[in-house]
Amino acid sequence: MKKDKKPLEATTLRSVLITFVVIALAAASAGFYFGLSWLQSYANEVNATVVQSGTSGQSLGSLGGLQTDLAGRKDVIAKVDALFAPTSNFQTQAIKDINAYADASGISSNISDISLSSGATTPPAGGVTASASTLTIAFSGPVSYRNLVTFVTYLQKSTPKLQVAGIEITRIADGADDLVTVSSINVEVATR
Repeated sequence: MKKDKKPLEATTLRSVLITFVVIALAAASAGFYFGLSWLQSYANEVNATVVQSGTSGQSLGSLGGLQTDLAGRKDVIAKVDALFAPTSNFQTQAIKDINAYADASGISSNISDISLSSGATTPPAGGVTASASTLTIAFSGPVSYRNLVTFVTYLQKSTPKLQVAGIEITRIADGADDLVTVSSINVEVATR
């Protein structure tokens, strides 16, 4: 016995088609919603990348301006570099300079010793990547005050910078107007 199939009636067909259309509309709406949310997140990501690239472009422009400015100031950079003695040979160079200034000021015969003070390295000041080492200049016998002032002036104006950190002067009591005794001069040498 074979079951007879019922013929499809118009009302049943209409109900099936309406159900199918409603399901298709719901699926299309859900797909559209998820597609739109994905597109919005992608648009936000692209917008953030565009803003970041604009900022990077401005940074590159300002860095290019700084590079041009530095290239135009090479003479200033060279002068600043000349203020500091290299750490590798600062002592030899400083002693050579001190002896030259002593010869020029006429007190070289009065210098008995130039030595690096123990524990002389001082830490960098003010965020500058440099340090100072102290040399001690010892004297023997009296020195002409004018020549001593000339010598100290030469030290102060030197390049690399030699800074007088301490000096001990005593006037001679026996009536010599221009003579003083100097026990030592401490000189800081800027190094980096």
